[in-house]
Amino acid sequence: MPAKQEYFETPGHVVAASIVVPVIDLLALTLRFHLRRKLKHGLKADDWLILLATVLTLGMGITLIYGVARKSIAYRFEVPQIFEEDPFAAATPQAALTGKIQLAVLLMLPLTLGLIKASFLAFYIRIFSVNRNGWVHRFLLGMMCFVALWTTAFFLAQLFACRLDFYAYWRSTHDLLTKCVQTKQLFLALSITDFITDVVVIVIPLPLVSITRINQLLYSSTKTQEKIWRLNFSRRRKIAMILIFSLGAVAVAASLTRLVFTARIAQDGFNPNDDPIFVITNGLYWGVVECSVGILTADLPTLHFIMRIPAWESLASTTKDIWNATSSKAHLLKSKASQISIRRPSADSQPPKNDSISIHSARKPVKVSEEEAWGMELPEIRGNR
Repeated sequence: MPAKQEYFETPGHVVAASIVVPVIDLLALTLRFHLRRKLKHGLKADDWLILLATVLTLGMGITLIYGVARKSIAYRFEVPQIFEEDPFAAATPQAALTGKIQLAVLLMLPLTLGLIKASFLAFYIRIFSVNRNGWVHRFLLGMMCFVALWTTAFFLAQLFACRLDFYAYWRSTHDLLTKCVQTKQLFLALSITDFITDVVVIVIPLPLVSITRINQLLYSSTKTQEKIWRLNFSRRRKIAMILIFSLGAVAVAASLTRLVFTARIAQDGFNPNDDPIFVITNGLYWGVVECSVGILTADLPTLHFIMRIPAWESLASTTKDIWNATSSKAHLLKSKASQISIRRPSADSQPPKNDSISIHSARKPVKVSEEEAWGMELPEIRGNR
C-alpha cells in the first residue's frame, strides 16, 4: 500500500511555500532598509542579523525548489525491483540528491532560527536597555549568548551527526542508521528547544513595556531620559505596541506546528510503510515556513514606523479629508433633493447637445452638467415644484 501524501508534501505546496513567503520577507526587508534610510536612523545590529536570516531562508527555498524540479523532494521514492524486499538498502540517484538537500537545509535551519532570535533580542536591547549596567541589559545580553550557544551547538550537531561519514546522508537508509546518531531525535530536540526559546523571546517585551516608569525614577542623565521619554507611552500606545509584539504568536504557532509534525516523525521512527522522501519533505517544509514567518514578524516593529513618514501622513490626512467631504456632499445633496428640478427633454423632442440640469435659485437660473451637480457644494436652492 503506497504511503499517504499530505497536502504540504505535494510539489505545488512546497514550491509555493518556497517562493511566496520568502519573497514577502524580501519585500519587507527592502522596505525596512528603505525606512531606515528615509528616517536617517542608520542600520543597526538587528537589521544586519535579519538580513542574514533572509538570505539563508531564500537559500533554503531555492534548495527545495531545485529538489522538486529534480523529483527528489515532494515525489514518491522510486524503489528498484531488486530492493523491494528491503527498501532501506536502496541507494539511488534520487535518494542521493534527497539526502544532500536534507543536509544542506538542516545546516541552514539552526543558523536561520538563531539569527532571527538574535535580531529580536538586538532590537529589544536598542529599545528597552536604557542603562548598560541595569538588569534588563544584562538579561538581554545573557539571552543573546544563550541563543549563540544554542545555534552553534545544533549546527555542529547536524554537521557531525554522522561523524565524518557525511556520505551516509545520501546513501541508503541502512548507512544512515549504522553510521549516524538518532537523526530524528536530534531534529526533535531542535524543535523542542526552538519552540521554548521562541516563547521566551516573544514574551520578553510584555513586562518591559510596563516597567519604563520605574526606570524613569532610577536614571536621570539627559541621554537616558531621552530614551525613557520615547518609552513613556500612553496607555493607547502601550496597547498598540503590545499588539505588534503579540503578532509574534504567529511565529510561535509555526514553531509549534513544526514541533508537532516532528514529534510524529520521531515517534514513528524509520517505518518501512512511510515514504522517506515524504518524511524529509515534511520536516523541511515546516522549517522554511517557520523561518519565513519569523522574519516577517521581526520586520513588523520597524515597519510600524512607516506611518511617521510625512508622505504617508499626508496621504492618510488627504484620504480622511476626501472621505469627510464626500460624506458631507452626499448628505447635502440628499437634503436638497426635493428642491432640485431636473428638466429632461421629452421622448419625441431632439435632445440637447449637453445633458444638463436646470437649477433655479432665488436669484438666477443656473445650468450645470450632471457631473458638476454631484461634485459641487450646492448653495441654498429653491426649485420649482
